This record gives sequence, C-alpha cells and structure tokens, in this order.
Amino acid sequence: GVTLNSVLTGAFGLLLGARTGRSDAVFGVTVSGREGEGHGDIVGVLLNTVPMWTRARPEETVGAYLSAVQAARVAAMDHEHLGLGEIQRAAGLDTLFDNLFVLQNFLDLDAFAAMNARHGITSVQADDSTHYPYTWVVTPGDRLTVKLEHRHGDPESARRLLDDYLSVLEDVARSTTGRMGALRGLGPDPEPAERTDVGTDTVVDRFDLAADRHPERVALVADGATMTFAELRDRSRAVAGVLAQRGIGPETTVGLAIPRSPDWIAALFAVLRVGAAYVPLELDHPDERIATIVEDARPEVILTVSGVSPRLSGELIEL
Repeated sequence: GVTLNSVLTGAFGLLLGARTGRSDAVFGVTVSGREGEGHGDIVGVLLNTVPMWTRARPEETVGAYLSAVQAARVAAMDHEHLGLGEIQRAAGLDTLFDNLFVLQNFLDLDAFAAMNARHGITSVQADDSTHYPYTWVVTPGDRLTVKLEHRHGDPESARRLLDDYLSVLEDVARSTTGRMGALRGLGPDPEPAERTDVGTDTVVDRFDLAADRHPERVALVADGATMTFAELRDRSRAVAGVLAQRGIGPETTVGLAIPRSPDWIAALFAVLRVGAAYVPLELDHPDERIATIVEDARPEVILTVSGVSPRLSGELIEL
C-alpha cells in the first residue's frame, strides 16, 4: 500500500502534467527537517522546501505510479536537509518550480486541546504566506481540506484549478488497479465568452461618419453659439492641414493652449487627424506651471489663440 501523502502528492503531479501537457511535473513540497538523528530534540522550526519530481507512464497502473511517487519521496529523505538555494545552484537554475504543495498533518483536535491545556496555552493562531505563484495547502481529517493561495490569474481560474485537482484525486482513488492511460484526464476549459468585434475605426473615423450622415445636426453649443457636425469637421480638417504642413504626424506631440470653446474641440480633432498626441495645457494654472509642463512634454508646436499666446514660449500656431 501507499500513504495518503503519496496519493495526494501523486494526484497533484498528474494535475500539473495535464495542465502543462507533459508526462512529468516538478513542484515544491515541505518537509519537517526532523528525520536525522537527534533532530527530534531540537526546539524550533526545521521546515524545508525541496523539489518533488513525478512522472506518469500510460502503460503502468495507477498503483504502480503511486508506489513510484512514494519510493522517490523515501529516497529523497536523506537529502531533505539541503537548502533550496543549494539545490538551485547545483541545478544551475534560478527557479525550479512555481507551485508549492503543503500537506498539513495535525494532531486530532482532542489531543491538540489536551496538549494546550497541559502546557497552559489558551489560544493559538497562525498566519503564514509564501512568495510562490501558487501555494496549495492540503489538510486531511474527517474531510479533506484543500486551500489554494494564488498570486496570478483570476478567482475563476483558481477555482477551476481546485476543481481539477479534486477531479484527478477522485479518479486516482477510484482506479488504483487501472492503467494510467485510462484515466479520464481533465475536461476542456470553458469556452471563452464571445468577443465583440469593435473594428479598427478611430474616433475621427466615427466622427466623420456622423458628420457625413447628419452634416447639419448641431455638434457643439458654447456661449450661445452653435457649430454643426459639418462645420466642426471642416474646421478640424483645416487645422490638421496646417499641422501637416509643419511636419506634425505620428510620434509627435502638440500642445493645446486654448480656452474651452469650439476651437478647443476642433484643435483636438485636428491633432488626432494627423496621428499626433495632444498635451492639454490648463490656462487657469500659473504661467510657471504651464512653462514647466511645456519644458517636460516638449511639444513640437502649441495650438493657441491670440489672447493666450503672450503667456507661452516655443513654436506657436494661433487659430
């Protein structure tokens, strides 16, 4: 027979193998560090983390696979005192695994309570964490408890991992005499949600389409004046032509130092038309603040109006 530890560990190796499309898997396991002579008398934590390797062959039985897992674990006990850093250096690798598998074997609750009472312990609380992307904590008892702490992915993916592990564990427990190749394996991942094709149209493309469909519809209202879609389109195209003549295009920036008005919107669309990026300059800021932003952003030109241009320096285009 094999131990419960071997069953739980072997099933976890099968899960990782199925997830990665391989017959073998490497993951971290925690060991007590108390197997050596005299270690049982040492006060303190001697826990260590070491790599565990499993390999499944389709032609062997599940029982043979679990026995091999147990034999490998027993053979490694003489070396469990080696630190993980030392093992990594010997392997020439910085990272050996990204899953840590922890099997917690506690005293039964009655024995635990009796021990606490004997030593005058009234309350026990433990908090721990690891740096591994995935940490699995399995606690046997009247019911098997499996906890997964993950640093990557979303909760739904973590839930699928947990469900997959329990599914593999159930298959292994049911089929100890069957062949490894006959195990059901993992089901397909859920179908991704249908994606909506949003196309490649830009904001300017969408605006021009609206202007072509409804040229006389009012696009802007400001200070009692209005501007139709057609007027805004034509105004922005005219300003874009001026920018293009100055060599403004993709990978360039244009400052916008214009009071909030239809001209500000026209200038913004003009910058987008030539493929440049705009740098909005808030005119209610002090001149020193505006100058600092201009110095940091270094726009090729600044679109402005005559009432604002005296506050600015650099290459200016007045609308």
